[in-house]
Amino acid sequence: MNTKKLLLFFFFFFNLYTIFAQDTIYYNRDREIVKKKKKSYSYEVISQKKDSLTQQILYVEKEYDSESNLIKRITHYKDKERKILHGLFTSFYKNNKLMDIGYYENDKQDGTWRYHHTEEKLAALIKCDNGKIVTEKYYNEDGTENTPEESNKEAEYEGGKVAFYQFLSKNIRYPQEARKKNIKGSVTIEFVVDKDGSLKEVKVKKGVHRLIGDEALKVIRSSPDWKPAKRFNRICRQRLALPVAFKLD
Repeated sequence: MNTKKLLLFFFFFFNLYTIFAQDTIYYNRDREIVKKKKKSYSYEVISQKKDSLTQQILYVEKEYDSESNLIKRITHYKDKERKILHGLFTSFYKNNKLMDIGYYENDKQDGTWRYHHTEEKLAALIKCDNGKIVTEKYYNEDGTENTPEESNKEAEYEGGKVAFYQFLSKNIRYPQEARKKNIKGSVTIEFVVDKDGSLKEVKVKKGVHRLIGDEALKVIRSSPDWKPAKRFNRICRQRLALPVAFKLD
């Protein structure tokens, strides 16, 4: 099925519903709710729709980019709390081209899912049955096939986790004031490995004291670039959280 047919299917599917009242929720970059759009990174428009075929009420969540107002994704849920995914799911790139399209049945992926590169060239074709992958094919932008192992990878420091902790051990300096005050423990640092491998949004997720937390932040921010993650044969951002231990002899 080509992209035009997919989009026709999408609009047909979407028009099978009767629209009810809607609500709007604004979020900052950390997915925390904010009151005003001008302070938001994205926003969601929540509405109810009745399926004209099954007469079932579904809850539809449309997420938009606050700056451009372009739609990012459309998700259908079975419940008011929006916990159970059910129905068509679509997501879009910033250029408004189709990113992903597929169907959920009672919170599990079902049927054929298509994942695209930025210019709508097929990146992955995954067939699912009750949430389990039945077949999977991955394609590079030139149309050649790729393996599942090469198409799905976690973000990684050059040399792996052992090499990363060696980097930390070599560069972390135990703050003198923390030594004097006998401050020790584990600090969990959260960060995003961006598509270019750089570390972004570095922050303390769980800390013991500001003195050792600041030292951990400083060193991780100085880290060389990582190898970015891949999902469905597309380079993607990945959020990680790693513990950094501070021990006194």
